[in-house]
Amino acid sequence: MWAVSLATHNVPELATKPWEIRAHITAEWAMGLTVIGGGVTSLAGVTQGRAILLVGLGMTLYSIVNSSGYYMQRRQAPPVVMFGVLLVVTALAAGFLIG
Repeated sequence: MWAVSLATHNVPELATKPWEIRAHITAEWAMGLTVIGGGVTSLAGVTQGRAILLVGLGMTLYSIVNSSGYYMQRRQAPPVVMFGVLLVVTALAAGFLIG
């Protein structure tokens, strides 16, 4: 999402809150890389893979809650519903890894 938004110059916060949005985007990239790294290492049978994936899923849960607030503030229901579904799926995945 961020790659498309940045490529199409559709991130107005770069002009109004440049440090905040850059930090937010950096955190989301770190989250994505952690989830991908955890998934790949888990599938490869690396001992720490599940732990890395669990950290990434925790980061994802935080990101979902944080990002949904942006759309709640704008009263945009479809993204809020999407984030609600993602919240449930991510929580179930984390629960599966823990259990």
